[in-house]
Amino acid sequence: MRKNDAYPSKYFKAKDYADDWTLTVEIEMARLEPFDNGKSQSEKLVTYFRRQKSGLVTGPTLFDQIADVTGENDSDNWKGHRVTLFRDTTQFQGKDTPCIRVRAPDTPPKKPAKKSVPKDDKPEFDDSVEF
Repeated sequence: MRKNDAYPSKYFKAKDYADDWTLTVEIEMARLEPFDNGKSQSEKLVTYFRRQKSGLVTGPTLFDQIADVTGENDSDNWKGHRVTLFRDTTQFQGKDTPCIRVRAPDTPPKKPAKKSVPKDDKPEFDDSVEF
């Protein structure tokens, strides 16, 4: 068991996941939460998902990505929409830094159509019979 499985963080952190990590989730709610960085206190939007213990701190970039996927510009209307979280990188202070981004969920693959074998109720024609 990995540490973050045994002791999940309150918030998703890109460094906790592999480079190719993705997770498709259903939005449960988004709400403002107080954050204290030691110097000042502020509120940030945090998005929570069904069956997930961690929330996603949703800054302006993630807000826009979720709004694009859901078609909703109001976070109060995101509930029930599905999104895919994935690990990516972004430039921060001149360095590539891991981050979490949002995109539309992949459409599920279509099941191949069953090949129907035509049922032949008619007897085969026997061309060997002479008239």
